[in-house]
Amino acid sequence: MRRVLKTATLAVAGLFIIVVALVLFLKLDLFRHPCDRVQTVLSRDNQGRDIVSVFQACTAIGTSLQEWVDLVLPNGRRVRLFTFVPWGGETSYRGEPVRGPFEPSATWVSPRDLRLSIGTVNRVIQARSQAAGVRITYDVRTDLSK
Repeated sequence: MRRVLKTATLAVAGLFIIVVALVLFLKLDLFRHPCDRVQTVLSRDNQGRDIVSVFQACTAIGTSLQEWVDLVLPNGRRVRLFTFVPWGGETSYRGEPVRGPFEPSATWVSPRDLRLSIGTVNRVIQARSQAAGVRITYDVRTDLSK
């Protein structure tokens, strides 16, 4: 009986080590960089502030998409203004055609007022109305989650 118990314990320990090694391999090698990001400058003002859009696609088992718009101050500090899940590629939604633009645009109305526009989003996660002394207004024509 002792011999069977010892053999079973060694087999379970060996299997456990193999599973841990496989999980570490997948995490550290195959899924080392699961996210790709693309940053685009949407607008610059004469005070040295930038409005940038960052599109992120993360792929591991499935793919998740997210996009956000940041206000980048002259000192490099970033303030998140708008976060959303981008349009997923549908051509129509509830019988209505989905219309672009599918990328955000930013317009400085005045030094203290900013307008962010986009045609269609899958879902709005965050939309700040004010940040760093700037009032933000939005023109999101279609939010597919509503």
